Amino acid sequence: MGTWLKKHKYKLNHDLDNMDRILQGIISSNHPEPMKKQLIDAVAVKGQKQAPSVISCVLELAAGWTLNGESELVVTSGFKVYIEWAKTNMASAESFFNREYLVNLLSGKYRNEANVPILLHENMRLLKDTATAQAHFKVIEAKAISYVQEHTDLKCLNNFIVFLEDFKECIPKGDFTSKFCVTILHAMSMATIPETAPEMITFVKDATRIGNFLHHIWSQNNKDCIMDSLRTIFNIISTPDDLDPCFCLGAVVSFIPLDMASSVVKNAISDPIIDDFSMTSAVQRMIDWLTWPTVRNIDQWVIMFLKELAAAKKYTILITVTDNKVEQVAEKLQYVPLREASFNILAHMLLSFQHAPEPFHKILPMMPQILQAMKQDISPDSQHFFIRTVELLHTLMQLHAGFPDLYDPILDAVKGYPKPSGEAVRIILEEKRWSTHGVSGLSPSLKISERSDTGKTGLFNLGNTCYMNSILQALYISDEFRQHVLSHTLGLGETLMGKLQEVFAFLSLSQRPAYAPMHFLQASRPPWFTPGFQQDCSEFLKFLLDQLHEQQLKINTMKIRKKEEKTSTLSKKFSRKSQKVKEAAEEKEIDPTLVQNIFGGNMCTTFKCLNCKNESSRTESFTDIPLAFPEYPQAKQKSLAGGNSADARLDKDMIRGEPEVESTSSDGSPTNGQQAGLDLSDLIDHYLQPEKLIGDNKYFCEKCRGLQEGERSLRITKSPENLILTLLRFSYDAKLQSRSKIFREVRYPKTIALPIDNCCDSDGSPYPQQTKRQCTLPTVIEQKLCGNRKTGHMAIYGLTAVIVHSGTSSECGHYYCYGRHSPLKSMDTVCDEVQLAGGEGDIDFMHEKWYLCNDSRVSYANYSSFSTVSKRFMKDTPYVLMYRRIDMDASSTQERDPDLALSPLQLDPPIRQDLRMSVSKDNQAYLQEQETSAKAKQAKRDRTSSTSSVTLYNWNNDDQDPPDNCGGGGGFGSLDTSGSRFVF
Repeated sequence: MGTWLKKHKYKLNHDLDNMDRILQGIISSNHPEPMKKQLIDAVAVKGQKQAPSVISCVLELAAGWTLNGESELVVTSGFKVYIEWAKTNMASAESFFNREYLVNLLSGKYRNEANVPILLHENMRLLKDTATAQAHFKVIEAKAISYVQEHTDLKCLNNFIVFLEDFKECIPKGDFTSKFCVTILHAMSMATIPETAPEMITFVKDATRIGNFLHHIWSQNNKDCIMDSLRTIFNIISTPDDLDPCFCLGAVVSFIPLDMASSVVKNAISDPIIDDFSMTSAVQRMIDWLTWPTVRNIDQWVIMFLKELAAAKKYTILITVTDNKVEQVAEKLQYVPLREASFNILAHMLLSFQHAPEPFHKILPMMPQILQAMKQDISPDSQHFFIRTVELLHTLMQLHAGFPDLYDPILDAVKGYPKPSGEAVRIILEEKRWSTHGVSGLSPSLKISERSDTGKTGLFNLGNTCYMNSILQALYISDEFRQHVLSHTLGLGETLMGKLQEVFAFLSLSQRPAYAPMHFLQASRPPWFTPGFQQDCSEFLKFLLDQLHEQQLKINTMKIRKKEEKTSTLSKKFSRKSQKVKEAAEEKEIDPTLVQNIFGGNMCTTFKCLNCKNESSRTESFTDIPLAFPEYPQAKQKSLAGGNSADARLDKDMIRGEPEVESTSSDGSPTNGQQAGLDLSDLIDHYLQPEKLIGDNKYFCEKCRGLQEGERSLRITKSPENLILTLLRFSYDAKLQSRSKIFREVRYPKTIALPIDNCCDSDGSPYPQQTKRQCTLPTVIEQKLCGNRKTGHMAIYGLTAVIVHSGTSSECGHYYCYGRHSPLKSMDTVCDEVQLAGGEGDIDFMHEKWYLCNDSRVSYANYSSFSTVSKRFMKDTPYVLMYRRIDMDASSTQERDPDLALSPLQLDPPIRQDLRMSVSKDNQAYLQEQETSAKAKQAKRDRTSSTSSVTLYNWNNDDQDPPDNCGGGGGFGSLDTSGSRFVF
């Protein structure tokens, strides 16, 4: 090889006139690249004292290789030869790089466009002291704007900026300065994101340098230039387009003066030309700039926009932006350089978005991992943000109380760390809220996209309608009621029952993750309920059952009247009544309604005069039993589900205002440890305990004909199939004019024994003995279940549903429901379990298959989930409980497959054909929506590159941020290019 090189070098020394052909021959030969490089290096140093024609040919060839070379060897070789020959032949170089060549260079199209500014840069360095340079400066200045417009590659733009930093004379002046800045911004927005990490790092450095260059121009010009640039940026990001502008625009934000931000934001939001869709696009794309590793001040810009949008009451934009971007912002908390800006935006989003919990719930799955990463990083900054994040999470969990299954993992992750006080939470939320009223919730399509793994369908919250949803979910999971509703034959005028059947059909058959019961809400909402405001679920339940009962009762009454009319006609036609006529005339009793059969019971109230000992009794029906707390006077505990609508409206008026919790912890939450816990049986005994009628509450005795001291006692004479118990937790003191919620802890057993007294009927006559199935109980169970409370007959009930109220007032907070289907165990199984049981709560006649139904969310749960909920979340207290009466004969039979509880359709009667068709049609529409959405997402993924992971590669440490003024990557080894770089 050494002999070969000597031979060829000798030829180079004696054949310089054909140097351009020699160079081409070297490149096109089959020799190894190292050998080619050595030969070309030998040519590069032979540029001295050559003929002008030879120099011109070599410079043209070398420049061509630099601009259009197909390999790294060709490009680097061409550039090296050009520099060496131009430096040693200045006159020839000046003649070659004339005006015509310069214009063609700036206007032409080349394979390696990014090398055009580099070649320009090196030539102007060589010629800067010549007369030609001044003329060239004017040409470059005149062509600068068009050059940037036609060459939008970021590397090409960066190399041109590097040139302009050395030759500021070429920057367009006067009115053209602003246009030049605008052109640069448009070019940046069209940049293509590289796919590899090393290229991405260079890309970040290039964009940062361009941003710094713009900042230099802005600082040298008036505000009009900056305003034009800001308007351009906003126009770019607000223009709706399937292909988003490149997020490298985020590099420019760091250099925009913040003192101009307020006026810019206000002008943009008030501009009538900018519609909501454009504004939404703009804010969302600004949030995308968080991905830019070196961005600064982006959080301040985004928060300014969010605040001004709230001030302008543009809630639709705020809702859309928050829902679409909250997960993306939270995800950035794991990266140290992005943490502060991400936290500021996330906190503002979630603390101002107070009308619905969905955005907060979206970020919860990722928070334990993010918190763990913060805890493992012992740096002061990470610990600072960890504490701030913990405070934010506690504040939001108090704001959106009532989701224990979602919050338990968060509580485990922040256990042992301080949480904000109740007063601090109140102040924060008051400062951040958009407005007190009038903000509608998210549209159902935005709230949930995946079906629950339980296979069950949830219910969308239609704007503070959790009170309705919790009742519907509890009633649906009540097997006997659901089956009767679905099999019920509608009569004329039973509109509410028809709407309820529709809801149950969708909950049974729908493939959607959640169903929006809008038609049912319109038909079932009590007239005094204000739309959009939180209401009392117990009051709603009483109204719902009452309306269902009244509508069916009206139909049953009409049937009786028709029978009576038929009997009367037959009586007139025949002088003597036939046996058939007699039977028709005797059949006057109205058939009980569905509500009476399922929830109806009878209560006998007896009044005894303590003066004459006279007693009077009356029997009334009931559908729920309101249970007061023993330590609170009965008169003070007003059930918002009270007797009639007028009383309910009065109670609502009495308790309006902010609640006052009687005892609170340091964080403002109610404490449960002030008094010993009660058992549900204690509240039942208290309800049935005789009451003295004395003082202002004396009893009017008809026999004594005056007010007398008396005694009132209650006895349940007929137990309902399904027992509804309402705990009177909302108390009002008329003298003190104070409102409060009673947070007394109560134990809620899986099985209870309800005393039944067959004392009297409505006319005072003895009631017949109830069926044996209500009182036949194995001794081993009877001893544990009834104990000292056994008096007369006992009806045994198993717990099927619990509605929990989360909050401090009946007018605020949240309702959610725990429930289970009720296939019975065999009595042998129950007895075996009781042998090992330690107390009443361990007796269970039904299978342990619980669900937590929380609006659109349905998840698996268990008995301990709600029995300990008040200990984990102090404001969450069971409010309405539903129990199913246990049929001892049924429980004695062979045990039913518990898996049927997960498929109630196997037990339910066939759903009406029109309802099936309606659900089937909606299922088809849902599948089509899913297909369309999947195609749209795939199309967007095909159009754009996934950049987050690449962008953050090597940038998740503060000490790796690029400097404010930095060039590109790559290079020519020891060759001094002063920041210029080639693109290979």
